[in-house]
Amino acid sequence: MIPDHALRVFLKMLTSVRDECYLLRTFALHRRTRLYNPDPLRMLDSMFVTAPSLSTLRLFPFINASFPWSQISVLETSFLSVDEELMVIKNAPLLRTLKTSRIYMSSRLRAPDPVPFVQTSLVYFVPVSEFYVGKDQLDAISGFFRRSRPPLLSFSIFIELQHPTLSDDLIRQIFDALSPIQTLVKLKLELGFPTSEHDCDLESIFHVLQGSLFLFPMLERLVIQAWKGICSLGDILALVLSRETIHPLKTLTVDCAGLAKMNRKATFSCLERLRDFRHRGLQLTLIVNETKFDWESYVVGPSLDDTF
Repeated sequence: MIPDHALRVFLKMLTSVRDECYLLRTFALHRRTRLYNPDPLRMLDSMFVTAPSLSTLRLFPFINASFPWSQISVLETSFLSVDEELMVIKNAPLLRTLKTSRIYMSSRLRAPDPVPFVQTSLVYFVPVSEFYVGKDQLDAISGFFRRSRPPLLSFSIFIELQHPTLSDDLIRQIFDALSPIQTLVKLKLELGFPTSEHDCDLESIFHVLQGSLFLFPMLERLVIQAWKGICSLGDILALVLSRETIHPLKTLTVDCAGLAKMNRKATFSCLERLRDFRHRGLQLTLIVNETKFDWESYVVGPSLDDTF
């Protein structure tokens, strides 16, 4: 537990003895605070050059220093930002264990064990408008999942789209990156669209989920948020039906800007079947233009020519 004002002295001392680090396997650093400092901590690139056995880092909070990421297999830390997390995953091909927490360290308390993501959930992306998940980042995440095979239960992902359109290829890339997580129980997919006069059709999301029967075989809770998106009652019903053959959904939430037009006969049929699933226990929530859909009181008239 080294206070910030003394930490630079320690780092200089460590740098002076870096030639004696051949047996070093674990490096742990616990700071009291993470207050803004105009003179940020820096570690020399050569600090761990003679530490070929270093494989475990425990940093509370995280410091973006020149660690030998290519040989790190375990990282336990706190307050790891989105960009820092992606940097670690991308540059640490041997990484098997990543534990994060949101706990500030105190010099009067022993270092708490961070809640391991393998027991709870892992949120790789947070909904910030300036953040865009590109293909290289998806490849890095996919590589980490395939190496570590983490038994994740919950995962949230935010995609900031550059174009007001969705394609099957893009959605398939996203889901392929997550496909090694066979234990996933809850998935939240949030889409941010650029400013546009037209809303985006969410058909691709439902089609990929429907067509990949063994994708997320344990999935029970699914949340799709797209405030500029248009979805179809028919696609929602088809998704629910497709999951019935593998592992039925218990909770499905769709938050969109509007519903695709359907003739009244098709609308009535979809509503009746979806209502039946709700009566059988499916917690189905549909939010359209920030208004919760009223499943019970909505009535579809007899005309077959009008659209809904």
